[in-house]
Amino acid sequence: HLQPNAYKDGKTIVQRLRERESIRDYETTIRARSGDLRQALFSLETIELDGEACLLTILYDISVRKQAE
Repeated sequence: HLQPNAYKDGKTIVQRLRERESIRDYETTIRARSGDLRQALFSLETIELDGEACLLTILYDISVRKQAE
């Protein structure tokens, strides 16, 4: 269970999605179920399945890579 930083990123994500149908590699901070904060790349795309609008979402944890930088 991962949650993007809703206060910081929520409006930006919604605005970008309204402007275009996808978001690619949006860097954000997420909170893991354990409570730890993690760095992630977030991609989201609107798709249609059986005539129903859906959101395809991918989160890629980049915390280790960010620590190495």
